[in-house]
Amino acid sequence: MERYNSTLAGGYMQIPVSDKTVSTDLSGDFTLPDYQPEIKKLLRVTASVLPPSRYIGDGEAEFAGNIDYYVLYMGSDNGIYCAPLTADYKIDVPFDTSELGDNGYLGGFTGNAVIGADMISGRVTAPRKLSIKCRLKARAEIFAEMPLEDGFGASEEGIQKLNCRATVNRRIWGVGEMLRISDEMICEGGDSELRVISAEGKTLIGEITAMNGAVSCRGDLYLKFLLCRDDGGVPYTATRKIQFSQTVAMDGMMPGATASARGTVSEMGIVVEDGRIGIDVGVIIEVEGCRAENVSYVKDIYSTERKAENKYKTVTVMSDGEEFSGNFTLSDSLSLDDANIARGSKVIDLGGVVYPEEYIFDADKCTIHGKARFSLLLEKDGEYSVSDVELPFAYRLATSGEFDRAACDAEIISARARVDDDRIGIDAEVGIHGSAAKGESTTMLAEVGFGEEIGRERGKIVICYPSGDDSLWSVAKRYGAPLESLASINSLQRSVEADSTQSLEGVKFLVVG
Repeated sequence: MERYNSTLAGGYMQIPVSDKTVSTDLSGDFTLPDYQPEIKKLLRVTASVLPPSRYIGDGEAEFAGNIDYYVLYMGSDNGIYCAPLTADYKIDVPFDTSELGDNGYLGGFTGNAVIGADMISGRVTAPRKLSIKCRLKARAEIFAEMPLEDGFGASEEGIQKLNCRATVNRRIWGVGEMLRISDEMICEGGDSELRVISAEGKTLIGEITAMNGAVSCRGDLYLKFLLCRDDGGVPYTATRKIQFSQTVAMDGMMPGATASARGTVSEMGIVVEDGRIGIDVGVIIEVEGCRAENVSYVKDIYSTERKAENKYKTVTVMSDGEEFSGNFTLSDSLSLDDANIARGSKVIDLGGVVYPEEYIFDADKCTIHGKARFSLLLEKDGEYSVSDVELPFAYRLATSGEFDRAACDAEIISARARVDDDRIGIDAEVGIHGSAAKGESTTMLAEVGFGEEIGRERGKIVICYPSGDDSLWSVAKRYGAPLESLASINSLQRSVEADSTQSLEGVKFLVVG
């Protein structure tokens, strides 16, 4: 029997093979630079994960990059200091490929991971040394590129093909070159030299436009500085917002596609001179895109001359999908006792992380539930401490269709806290970006074999009484009859797909010549 299953037609279709969150633990020992004061008391450690490079092979994906730590501590002179440190990370994401070869996944793999830091802790091991432990979480999506067949190499006369067209979605990823942003900020006057204890930056990209081969991004860079004067006094924060724009090249992007974008701040340079803060910041923009594409594939095939033996495969495709991004305000309050804050404390600084946890779909709406964990730097009577507060949130967004799955990541762009009597109130601006999709199972032809010739009796006419599950295609295939000839003999109008039961709606019998 001659078998055909290797002729590639019109490209590839993305098939999701893995969508999961994995974690890995990092640990390392660090020594402060000589110009940093010794550590008297460790206050907190925060982290910024830079976008990874990625390698995706057969059964395993690897994502690797750098993580920047920011260590806030009280020095031996009772002043507050911040030490920036850097480490490498690597996350392996295995995925099952046992069924991929049999199903014709022969075109390689694509994918991406959004990585964030969680559960960071530090421990002082010597006056200038500390160890840091950090758990990284990666939301990883892996897709196989499945070749689409056209005819399966069968070119003889009498071949009947059931070609199907479908609209599916394709995920695309891109990372821009590092964008340098420079600015200057004038600070309040004082009698002594101004010192920048720490600086951090967050981005909120509010305007995202898909173009041919690129995505245009416009947004704001939110900078926050923890400042103090050399003559003492309680540290305070100052903020700055700077607009920026960048066009990120992305192969396969086109107008009408949807996209989401996030920016990571790196290589921050700060210079203080004459009460002015000179700013030079690097921003790396990551873009995820989703576009609809029309594909054609062979759903079934038979011959009017020889018996056929077919094998089929069932695959899950993204029948619909979109990227989304937005921002919302999280406001809540709780008692000082619940927040473990001593009365009389002053909030010096506030930051935190966001954890989306659950997605609830209702028609064309999606509600994202999660929690935000805030870290408050407090001062009371010259002593500094840190308190952690956790608040729930629910964010409801409108979608363009009815989806059944979603994934996103979020971050706190800016936040402030206020103490009123025996309660503390927190207001935070949260940026969110992710994707929603709908998966459907589709059956298509995997392999066909043609064997012995079909014997026919000359002049014989067969009358077929179709069942309710029959279609024009199923009857033609059953009797090895040419599809168009069967339709013509029975005066059937081809207004619907041949494999639809509606193709024989109202038909009581068929004449098969």
